[in-house]
Amino acid sequence: MTTEAVDSAPAPPPAGPEAAPAGPGGPPPPGSLRLLRLLTGTWIAQSVHAVAELDVADRLAAGPRAAADLAAEAGADAGALFRVMRALVPPGVFEEPEPGVFALGELGEFLRSDVPGTQKYSALLFGAETFRSWAEVLHSVRTGEPAFPAVYGSSFYEYLDRHEKVAETFNRTMGAGGMVPPVARSFDFTGHRHVVDVGGGSGALLAAVLSWEPGLTGTLFDLPEAVAEPEEAITGRFSERCSIVTGSFFDEVPGGGDVYLLSRVLHNWNDADAGSILRNVRAAMRPGSRLLVFERLLPDAASEHIGALFDLVMLVVLGGRERTLHEYAALLEGAGLEVVRSADGPRDMGVVEARAV
Repeated sequence: MTTEAVDSAPAPPPAGPEAAPAGPGGPPPPGSLRLLRLLTGTWIAQSVHAVAELDVADRLAAGPRAAADLAAEAGADAGALFRVMRALVPPGVFEEPEPGVFALGELGEFLRSDVPGTQKYSALLFGAETFRSWAEVLHSVRTGEPAFPAVYGSSFYEYLDRHEKVAETFNRTMGAGGMVPPVARSFDFTGHRHVVDVGGGSGALLAAVLSWEPGLTGTLFDLPEAVAEPEEAITGRFSERCSIVTGSFFDEVPGGGDVYLLSRVLHNWNDADAGSILRNVRAAMRPGSRLLVFERLLPDAASEHIGALFDLVMLVVLGGRERTLHEYAALLEGAGLEVVRSADGPRDMGVVEARAV
């Protein structure tokens, strides 16, 4: 190409944030469209919540069905349900093999209540009181306090005490969707005798640990309502090796454990409350005991780690927080524990192993 050709070629249009705004009738800049997609994200989430409330995915488990039939069975308006399901086809929640007939898409399979990794109960929980709390996120940003009490007049856990159905959804959310962190396999339970799962809910993690090491016994410890529906393995297969103890980890924690587990517990609480939990665990530990903390470990710098979004949920709803490894190390040190090792794992879940100082 000659110099003259280069000099006479038209300059390319500016790109990115410096691109000129679209003229009348022209297309909007790509960045504007991407931002619009972000702004409409809650509409998709709330549509998923609606179909989860209506058990649509379970109703589609056997195969495609007409939206009108689903609506009649679920007690919904046929036209409105069709419009919601149609909007959820592009994200992959549903497929529409023929007009007005829908099947489960790749993502919709995980709205079924009977599949491993189900997110049905997350959809129910995130779309109700949690969503309404997000409407007051500015309250949290201005004050540093959770918005939930400002909306509902009580803390989230006090609210659960008064609303049985919401509490059931919360407990199912905590007990569903692969609550056994794969990174738990990185700890060698050989040679240990007794495991105490603190705040263990239904006992999915404890049941997995007992299955890995036949010589272990275990204690499942949580509030009475949290352990009301324990895993079948806890009450059946491992019933002779496992006991269920009810109580609050703010009062005391059962002693006698060689290994203590805290899985997705500390992130629910602010530093003061998390410190109280850890001090009670420390008081229950005997010489040589280990504590395994399973949490999302935030990177020190901003990234696409999903924990940054869950950190906002902790802020808005509970007043808790996701933390970096250094922040967990500081909490553990304040409770008389020191970090032995840490590891990141799949599904954004890491582990911090600690021992008594």
